[in-house]
Amino acid sequence: MTITSQRRDTPLRPAPSGQVAGEVEIAPYVLVRLAAVGQPAAGAAGRRLRHLQDRLVDRLTECRALAPGLTDELYRIGGQSPAAYRRSVLLPLRRDVHNGRSPEADVLARLDDLPDRLPALDRWLAGRAEIDRLTDAVHAGSEPALAVDRAALAALCGTEPIGRAVALTSPDLLAAMRRTAEHGGAPDARGRKSEPTVLRYALRATTRTSPLSWFTIVGWGRWPADPLAPPTGDPTPVGGVALPAGAEPVPGLDLSAAGTPVAVTRPPAGLTASLFLAGNTRPERAWRTPHRLAPGTRLHDGHVVFYREHPATGVDGTPVIREERVRIPLRPGLAAVVRVLRAAPGGYPPEQLVAALTRRSGQPTRDGPPAPDPGRAPAADQLARRLIGQLCAERLLIPVPPTTEHDPGALAAVAGWLGDTGTPAVADRVRQLDRDIRSLADVAAAPRGPLLRRISAGWQEALRDLDAAAPPQAPATEDVVLPGPVRLTRRPADRADLTALTGLALLFDTDQVLRRLLRHRYVERYGPGARCVDLGEFFAEVSAGLGELPAVAADGSLTGGPVGLVPELAGLARLRQEVTRAVRAGDDGAGAETVIPAALAADAFAALPGWLRARPVSYAFFGQPDPDGTLHLNHIYGGWGRFTSRFLDLFADPGMRTAVATQLRRMLPGRVAQFRPVHGFNANLHPLLIGAEISDDPRLGGLDLAAIELVHDLASDQVRLLDPATGELLDVLYLGFLAPPALPARVAALLGDLGTGEVDLGHLAATATVSGPGGEATIRNRLRCGRVVVARRSWRFDAGAEELLRAGHPPGTGSAPGDQVVAAAELRAAWGLPDQVFLNQGVPRPGGQPPQPTSGPRPGREPVNRTVAGLRQAMTRPKPQFADLASPLHLRCLPRWLGRITGPLVVEEALPGPAGHDRPHRVAELVIETYLPALSGAGAGAGAGPVDPRPGRDDPAVPPTAPTNRVESHHG
Repeated sequence: MTITSQRRDTPLRPAPSGQVAGEVEIAPYVLVRLAAVGQPAAGAAGRRLRHLQDRLVDRLTECRALAPGLTDELYRIGGQSPAAYRRSVLLPLRRDVHNGRSPEADVLARLDDLPDRLPALDRWLAGRAEIDRLTDAVHAGSEPALAVDRAALAALCGTEPIGRAVALTSPDLLAAMRRTAEHGGAPDARGRKSEPTVLRYALRATTRTSPLSWFTIVGWGRWPADPLAPPTGDPTPVGGVALPAGAEPVPGLDLSAAGTPVAVTRPPAGLTASLFLAGNTRPERAWRTPHRLAPGTRLHDGHVVFYREHPATGVDGTPVIREERVRIPLRPGLAAVVRVLRAAPGGYPPEQLVAALTRRSGQPTRDGPPAPDPGRAPAADQLARRLIGQLCAERLLIPVPPTTEHDPGALAAVAGWLGDTGTPAVADRVRQLDRDIRSLADVAAAPRGPLLRRISAGWQEALRDLDAAAPPQAPATEDVVLPGPVRLTRRPADRADLTALTGLALLFDTDQVLRRLLRHRYVERYGPGARCVDLGEFFAEVSAGLGELPAVAADGSLTGGPVGLVPELAGLARLRQEVTRAVRAGDDGAGAETVIPAALAADAFAALPGWLRARPVSYAFFGQPDPDGTLHLNHIYGGWGRFTSRFLDLFADPGMRTAVATQLRRMLPGRVAQFRPVHGFNANLHPLLIGAEISDDPRLGGLDLAAIELVHDLASDQVRLLDPATGELLDVLYLGFLAPPALPARVAALLGDLGTGEVDLGHLAATATVSGPGGEATIRNRLRCGRVVVARRSWRFDAGAEELLRAGHPPGTGSAPGDQVVAAAELRAAWGLPDQVFLNQGVPRPGGQPPQPTSGPRPGREPVNRTVAGLRQAMTRPKPQFADLASPLHLRCLPRWLGRITGPLVVEEALPGPAGHDRPHRVAELVIETYLPALSGAGAGAGAGPVDPRPGRDDPAVPPTAPTNRVESHHG
């Protein structure tokens, strides 16, 4: 199998079914994420300074290019010149050329005809003279530009969207922004001290589009039809800075019919759950609260097996769940409790369970367990009460919240439960808290601070009354949406480019390799075609690591164990190697771009291994549109509507929800179940779109998570989820954002059943190592596929170069605005940096971090430890920071911004550039989804029919003699 970007003499092995890239579908919807506030048009002073710096960079670059050859020539001439001339002219001139500085006047006066004899010297001297003139002009123009920058910042701080968003973030930050707005372009000493933080959040609102309160407005649009209809009227901007009549706030988007942004505020699910858990710590309330069986409860080998949950806090402060697998001997009393609760989706209070146990039949009545019988034997009542108390303490019986996680009225339901169980004062406080949070959406920026303080105090007081402390979470969450659809006036990307990128994403998706390794481990553990009735059992073993199995890096290199253990990975590794090599070979090294040829992408698509196509896949391409029609990608994530899910019920127009559901039904024609855990994270709140619910909560009426099995489907050679009651294979749709380390091992299969992970194609771009001030940098080319920029150009510095870059300007220079602008020009010339960049924190350099202590030598745990460590780094890593290297205000703040980056610095070009426009400009990000169905030949088991059901998962009989009471814990 050979891939070349130049010719196709040796055709690649086609996909098993002969199907090629034409199968890729583009979703008929596009998610639109808009910066709530636009960047104002650059002022005349700022535009002039940017132009001067660009010219200065050009001259500095020219002189740097001339320097090596010119110093050699001066050295050669020095050997042929008189000693006095060599000492007084040639030696100092050579030093000036080497150090990149203009010669002194006395040296210039004694050059005689040397510039005529050395044309390179003549060009260098002319360049240095121009540099000196431009440097003076930059110094003269920096103070006016700084004043304009500060005035623009003050105007941004005074906008309503930024004020509303910041109020939800920090009261202190809101005060600082108000102070900046009040002082206009003339901040006092206190205002100048807070400028780096204030500007950072202002840029958060104008250059980034991750949804958070009024920082970002979310909308949706339909994929444009062919041919495109003509625009209807002039688009109008949404909030923020007004735009000229007829101007598009974002290239390719018409917002005129989308309506006015609408805010939706909700109580945090984590705090709501904390109230319920805190209330159940008091026995008198807990015994009046319905309880149900713990997750995963089943009967096996004369025991009750269940999972005991241990709530914890994740690396980002969000709740995570740890579980242990517990076995309790099955006695008659316990069997009766299990029987009663299995027939009651909503559970029963412990008091009623005690009454059920003391009845002679042990059966519930039609209306549930009976009320306590005053005539029953006290001893029986005492034994039953002790048993139920023990089961609650063991957490085989767990309290049932008054409503489900996705109920919009969950906080009000908890308030009602508190009132019904004996705390009316706390209930009233919680009801007021719910009203305050709902009203927050309509509150302007100025009065938001006092209301948010009251909401925060309400959470703290309510939890304190229940003898608990409030976890560190925001007091409310807020999303802002456009009620109507946005009109796309052009296609964001070409179909051919998205098709090519979908194939490449599948080829380099690490989740697909993990899926194959799990299949190997499953077959090794249980055998071909075998079934596993306990998901937690298998995935607890897998969590011990896959260290002895082979792994395939993005470039195709093999690590870990022998590839013979999973031989199909060898073909994938070869294909990755060939594609990587061919893309890089197509770069001539002269430019800043590496281009993925269309023919190469088609060849790679046709050569995909059949096992990669056994399940349908979907990818979401996050990109920023450019006026020239280019789409600049920010991320490639798994698709399936995941990034639309949390907003589907917020749009007034139901078209988006209908479109997503229709697309999913078309791609998943088999049996579908949707998994929707929230676990305290409001971004996981989303509707049930298709299929049945799969959950531990029997009130939802769908599939019981404990009943789902794993099976090795021989038809597709994949590990699949199975409903044993019908023998049907399941496609489980998970549209949330919880990472596997945040959830129990037994639900890992549900998270990744239709898993397509984050894909980074940046390794395909050619790289070069260059020398510069203080050290070296590895420069990665921009990567392009047709009209899509897949990866932006980036610079990764070694320790010496980074130290000098962080210094900001050469030692000995001043701190005036002009000094910083000139120093930035010198850095740009030295490294080839553009004027607009994003500052990122890269992965630690090899050997740059001390080894972390471990609990002992367990090689199998290494992959899991790396996963958790990577998640921790990702959650704590500073967000990308936009920096305009031609802005005096940005350069003044740059040292503080760099100080937040504690790891290796990575500088990436900002495309499309947010600043420097001659008219107001709004940043937008589009989320485009593509879908690729499974191959009919490799199939998803569609042609094999249902798997034979296997009834009788539970032991039907209770052992006549109960074994001794003991608990075996198996941590998952």
